[in-house]
Amino acid sequence: MSPKRYIVGPLLEPYHETVTCSERLGNMSAAKVLIREASGDWAALLRRHLPDGAAIVELRQLDELWPRLREAPRAVVAMELQTDLGSAVLTELMRINHEFPQAVAVVLAQRNLREWEDICREAGAVAFIAGLRNIDDLVEIVRFRNGSEAEWTADDEQSPLEDRILTGLPWGN
Repeated sequence: MSPKRYIVGPLLEPYHETVTCSERLGNMSAAKVLIREASGDWAALLRRHLPDGAAIVELRQLDELWPRLREAPRAVVAMELQTDLGSAVLTELMRINHEFPQAVAVVLAQRNLREWEDICREAGAVAFIAGLRNIDDLVEIVRFRNGSEAEWTADDEQSPLEDRILTGLPWGN
C-alpha cells in the first residue's frame, strides 16, 4: 500500500505538489538554525556547543535566507550585524517578522556595535548578542526554541514515533 499523499499549496494555483506527511515534516524540520554571517566564526562556535548532527545552515548572502525560511518557517535566524550592512539587516529583520512570524530572529554583533541593540530589537530581533564570548545566549535560545536535544537533530524524524513521544514527556521514558 502506498503512503497517503497530501496537497501542499493553494488549490487555486495552476501548480501544486503532492507530498507524503513524512516528506512534509522532513522539509519543515530540515533547518532549525539559519546563520547568516560573513566569516563562519559564529556557526563554528555554535556547533561546538550543540550536539552532533544539530541542523545548522550557514548562509553568506542575505538573499539565501528566504528559500531556507520557506522550508523551515519556525527556524532560529541568526544574522551577523556589520556596520556596512546595518540598514540591510534592519530591513531583513522587519521582513522576517512580517512574512515569517514564527521564526525567531537574533542579531549577532561585535561588542563595539552594541549601540545598535535598541534599533535591532525595535526592528524585530528577539535577542542581540554582542561578542563571541556570549555564544551561550544563542545556545540557550536554540535549545529553548527546539525543545529536547532529540528534537533538534537533522534526522530526528527517522526515530520511531513512540520514541519521539516518550522523549517529549516530562518524566522521560
